[in-house]
Amino acid sequence: MKENPIFQVRQVWVTRFDPLDENKELSNRLWTSAELETYPELSSHLLEDIVHPIECVRYAAAASMAQLIEDKGRDADQIDVVLTCLLKTYREKLER
Repeated sequence: MKENPIFQVRQVWVTRFDPLDENKELSNRLWTSAELETYPELSSHLLEDIVHPIECVRYAAAASMAQLIEDKGRDADQIDVVLTCLLKTYREKLER
């Protein structure tokens, strides 16, 4: 696992939305006990996980992105950037 703290925050954030309840519970406890917080670039970093080859990671990343947008909804500029990147990524995937 990468040692970068930003990467670790991202991984715990995504795992909080894992399809398996046990993983969600453990991640939520870790998130709370470590007093982790989201950071401004998190939504753009989640894009890597949204196109992950493993389905459950894509699912958790998409759910975590939806929650992040809901939580940070007042930051319309960031949402526009993320949605633009998502649409570009989906178009590229469709063309393959």
